[in-house]
Order: sequence, then structure tokens, then C-alpha cells
Amino acid sequence: MSQFDGVTGANEIMGRLDEDRRSLAERIIVALDRYGIIRDRARDRSHSLTAHELDCHAGEIAQIARHRESPEQRFDDFRSTPMVLIGSVHAVSPVVRLALDSGLRRLRVLVPGGMSCEPGDLARCADVRIIDAGAPGIETIRPLLAEFPVVVHVCTAHSADLLRRLDRLCWEERKYLVPAVVLGDQAWIGPVGLPGHEWTRWAAFWQRHRTTVPEQPRHSDPTLVQLELVANHLLLLWFRRITGIEQARAPDVVHLEFGELRSRKRTVAPHPHGLPRSPETSTEVAAKIGALSDAEPLIEHDFYRSIRRYIDERVGIFADIRAARTDPLPLQVAEVVVTDPLKSYRAQHVPVIVRGAGPDMLRARLDALRRACELYAYLVVDPQRLHTADGTPAFLEFMPDEWAAGRLWGMSLGTGQPCTVRAGDAFPHLVSGPTATTPVGVASGNTFCEAVERALIDQCASHAITSAETEQSPLDLWSLELRGIGSHYRNLLRLSGETVHAVRFTHELAPPVVRLSNSTVGDLYSTGRSLGEAIGHGIEQLLLHRQCQRLSPPESPCPPVGHRIGQPAPGPRTSGASTLGRRLVDRLTRRGLHPVAVTLDHDPVLSRLHPFVVRVLVLPDAAEGPGTCW
Repeated sequence: MSQFDGVTGANEIMGRLDEDRRSLAERIIVALDRYGIIRDRARDRSHSLTAHELDCHAGEIAQIARHRESPEQRFDDFRSTPMVLIGSVHAVSPVVRLALDSGLRRLRVLVPGGMSCEPGDLARCADVRIIDAGAPGIETIRPLLAEFPVVVHVCTAHSADLLRRLDRLCWEERKYLVPAVVLGDQAWIGPVGLPGHEWTRWAAFWQRHRTTVPEQPRHSDPTLVQLELVANHLLLLWFRRITGIEQARAPDVVHLEFGELRSRKRTVAPHPHGLPRSPETSTEVAAKIGALSDAEPLIEHDFYRSIRRYIDERVGIFADIRAARTDPLPLQVAEVVVTDPLKSYRAQHVPVIVRGAGPDMLRARLDALRRACELYAYLVVDPQRLHTADGTPAFLEFMPDEWAAGRLWGMSLGTGQPCTVRAGDAFPHLVSGPTATTPVGVASGNTFCEAVERALIDQCASHAITSAETEQSPLDLWSLELRGIGSHYRNLLRLSGETVHAVRFTHELAPPVVRLSNSTVGDLYSTGRSLGEAIGHGIEQLLLHRQCQRLSPPESPCPPVGHRIGQPAPGPRTSGASTLGRRLVDRLTRRGLHPVAVTLDHDPVLSRLHPFVVRVLVLPDAAEGPGTCW
């Protein structure tokens, strides 16, 4: 390997070898090149670095060379990229020193409000401007950025308003934004805002961060040592991005904890309120529903692997997924911690623990994730997607209870045509506040048709429980023929020795509905496409409730009894129209009712990973007119 010195040619190396070794050496060289262990210097692009510069910056160039080809040219590009640095004197001085020591050729510094102290390392920069930090001053900044493709900003929590305006300005002007926010004993560096890539916008990260952390008092100003650490990570992040060492596949941030002297990279799930959106049109909704109906079925194991990167207690869709602290028998139980995506609007907020169960931990985790996705998709509402009756977007600056008057598009299941519904009907929590349970009619599936069918079953079964037309008849759990997991759960229930009473509800509109009752958990309702499915899932929920009642920690409350009707998890089904769903729609329309499907896709991250989450509303036949949900 010592001969691969960047000077000796491959032909020269081969010439030193015996004839019988050259073929082996050639295969070795080709393999090393294929796996990036060595590279052909002849393929490197030209650069303008002098011998002195190559010597001074050998460390940086060597770091690039470990990851990418043409390291000298990439480092030359880094040095030649003009940069604007914005922040107070204290905040930007360490960044100025590091940037100039790295050989940056053109640097402009903008200091909001003026020089409040000695310039320090700022004096080394030949281009320093004083700017107005207020909202009107952002337009005076715009021309100062014209020739600079990169904007770097260091701020504290109480000066984040300028960063919000810079985020919007850089998006409009298609500039790179490299932000850092120092919050007391921690700092957040990134995400690097990429021109044309809305998911990397700082506003989308900051809104997500605000939904996962409690409100804190005003932070103290950062120390010089803390600012030095921030400057090092900030320049390193930009260096790795612009030289190609690191290529972001998803927006991520560097989280610094000063007290622990620890840094961690976190993948951000951009919050929809930080992304530019507009209300859909009827044509767009029809095209979207058509695409969802024809989409490939969701593969649960692939979904599980994909969504795990967005499980993070600070910047994720969900805060955590874990095994529940219950007895390991008879069921495996998993928990997902769901945070309120509208927390910044709420006076009170408590993370919700959603549980799932199964015969093994993988099934339990998938079940918990399915329920968590349904709850989260119901809770997240983007006011940018709402419009007035005449189609005007008018709810961006309002509060959630005012969003309820807005309208959004759905699809009539009876006519197949787009129609509008009130946001307050689709999302009752806008008025009632955060909830730990999903309302009737929210469901997901492995296909769009399956999700709609499950939501219809939920609506019809819930109606059957309270309808005077429903007939009730007792069931003998032990004599019924059950197969698969239902039989397994019944055997577990028999081993528990508890007395369980079962009742079947029969109604023209609904598939089988059962109620299981005992002295331990009270009444539990369950439904499914068949009586066996309904009973099997009902027993699973009864066993789950019994296990959860043994939990003692106050942060892990028992799931509410009778909170809503339950259904078994979606099975392996193919896309296409649902026969049962079609029958339910026909029965509803014959009664003068109007089922409407609304896609719960206001969070683009979740809807990309799991597009099949819906809410079905049953409205009076005049979809545009006022009326109460069924």
C-alpha cells in the first residue's frame, strides 16, 4: 500500500512485478478502486491552490480525500464560496476567526444593532456592516446578500425573530442558510437550508422543536467557551456539506449539550406549519384520491424501518417507541409516545401514550405504531390547507378554535365526487382541545380502500351500538369456532380463569359487533369483517386492559375503557375496491346519509411514509349544507 502515494503511476507499479504476479495485482487495484480505498489521481479535477496552501490545509484536504474524489478542487471550492455571517459581535467573532483561518477568500459580516463591545476577531474581517435587526430591516439586508450564496447566522432564543425572517428571505432568494441557535445549556446547529428543498427550512425544524419541549424561562447569554464550540460545529457542518463529505438525505441538526460536552445528530421531521402550502382544489383532490386508490399496498415491515428515523424525543413525529412496563404475559405490549403537533397553540399539553399488543413484540410495535399514526394524523391540522366557502385561504394567522370554521376537501363515497366539509367536523379537537383517543371514523390500512373500509366499519358499528334498531343476543365464547390468533387469545383468556360475558349486536348497517364484559375492565366493544375477527380482537383488548391495570407508574396510565370501538389490525390485502365497503356505502345512501372520506395527510412526512390514513364522516345528504355528523 505504501506504493499508492499519489505520485507513482499504476504502470510503474506493475512494471516492478514479476509477470505471474501482474494479473493478481491488477485485480487488486481494480477492487480497491471500486470500493473507494484508493482513487485514480488522474481523474481528479484541477484546482488553483498553491504549494503553500496545500501544505497549510493538508489536514482539511486529507479529510475530504477519505470520502470524495478531487479533494483539492473541493477544498478550493469551499474557500472560494462567498459567505455572509450574521450575528452579534460575541456570537460571530469565533466564526470569523475559524473561517479566515480556513482560508475563506470572501466574507461579509452583518452585525444587528451595532457594535456593543470590542470587535475582537471581527477586526480581521475587511467587510463589516451594521444592520437593522427589526422587521423593517430585513429588506435592507436583501441587497447585501445578492452576491453571496451562503448565509450563516448565530443567534440566541430571544433573537430568533431575525432568524425566522432570514429563513424566509433565503428561501425566496434561493440562498443556503446555515443557522445555529444557542439555548442556555444547549445549542441547535442546522438544518442546512438548501435552495429549493422546503423540508430543510429552519422554520419547519423550529416549529417541530417547539411541539416537543416544555416552555422554558429566558435563557442566559452564552459564554465565550460555548460560542467557540458552536462555531467549530457550525463551520464543520458547512465544510462537510459543501465539499460533499456529507450529503443530506433528510434534514438533520447537530444538538450540542454543553453540560455533558456531548453532541448528537438528529433527523428532523419538518413540521407542516413551517412549509409553504395552499388549499387544494377539487381537481387536485380527485387526482390525489385516484393516485391513492391505485397505489401499491403498504408493507408494514418497510414502514416500520422507514419511520424509526423520525422517532425522536426532540424533533420527531413520535417521541419514543418502547416495550411497555407490563408483565410479559399473556401479551407482548408496546408503547408509542405521541406529542401534540399543535402544542404551541395549547394552554396545556401532555404527551399521549398509545399502546399496541400482539403475540410477539414486532406485532405489538406495529400495532402501537398503527394506532399512533391514526391519532397523530388526526391531531395535526395545517391551517394553510383550509379555505373559506369561496375557496379563499384565510386561516393562517388564526387560532385552532377559529380554524374549525374553515373547510377542506374530501371525497363523497356515494358519488365519487369531491366535496367540502367543515374542519370542525373532521377535526373536533380544534374546539374541544387535545385528546388521547381518535374519534369514530378514523382508520388506516395497508391500502387506501382498506383504510376507507375500516373507517366505514367503525362508523357503522358505533352507530349500531346506540341504535334502537339494533338486536342484542348473548354469545357463548367457548363454543364458537375461532381460528388462528383468535383461538390463541381465547385459550389465554381461559387460562386467566375470569368470567366474561359476550353479547352480539346485529344491525342492517353494521358488520358483526360484540361486547365483552367482566368485573375487571367493564365493557369493551369490538368489530371486524367477520364475527371471528370481532371476537378475537375483543379478547386481545380485554387481555391488554388487564395487563395495563397492573402498571403502577403514574406516567403510564391504563387505557380508557370503552373509549371507542376496536378493530383488528389490517391484514395482507391487495389494492382495489372493497365489496364490504361498497355494501356499507349503499346502505348509508339508501337511508339518505352521505359518507365522505377525508385524507388525514396534513403532515407531509407521515403521509409520505403512510399515505393510507383517513377519516370517514357520515353527513346529511347535502354535503355543502349545515348539518351534524352522524
